[in-house]
Amino acid sequence: MGGLRERRRRSRSALRRLSWAALIGGLAMIAYVGYQVWGTGLATAAAQSRLRSDLTRTGYPERPEAGQPIGFIRIPRLGVDAAFVQGIDEDTLERGPGHYPDSALPGEGGNVAIAGHRTTHAAPFWALDTLVPGDHVALRTAAGEFLYRVVWERVLDPGAIWVVRPTEVPSLTLTTCNPRFRGTERLVIRAQQIYGQTPDGFIDRRSVGLGLGGRSFASGSSRELGR
Repeated sequence: MGGLRERRRRSRSALRRLSWAALIGGLAMIAYVGYQVWGTGLATAAAQSRLRSDLTRTGYPERPEAGQPIGFIRIPRLGVDAAFVQGIDEDTLERGPGHYPDSALPGEGGNVAIAGHRTTHAAPFWALDTLVPGDHVALRTAAGEFLYRVVWERVLDPGAIWVVRPTEVPSLTLTTCNPRFRGTERLVIRAQQIYGQTPDGFIDRRSVGLGLGGRSFASGSSRELGR
């Protein structure tokens, strides 16, 4: 009889230890997810503040080096207004959207390609999938201000590097992970330049198919790009 009670006591003790282990493991997982979603966002917000300060103090670089802020990206539909940086390595993307170094810079023609996080580090491209044809994306760099109009969205394999290759028409390509929290695919947005400098001269096509009547992109708001 005593042996049976002892076995039951040991069983209850083991069950309590297992319950505590599960509880601690669950709390650790919650803490990890919380840091990934919110903690990294705080670090990125601090980095963005420094990047903005750098651009204000030193101006926009004409030939940006790795890790250096290039300018600002604005996506009105998403509420994105961020400094973007040269490079797409992990350390760079933790600070904000990153410019593919082998792609064109705004004003050079071809394809300007920018990547951004979707679930961590302030998730600037969290809602990138909500962009629709006709939406605007604006950039400001040393070469001036540029406006692009979204023309398509696609979900592609991570190996589809053709999306960041040069294009005949001055374009902007935005890339991010898909689906959220997994990243087994890439969500890609392609937009075409409708305002700003190009190798063939300055263009202003804001009224074409947009119903804007030539109205300035900034006229709807008193806040300038990146400020």
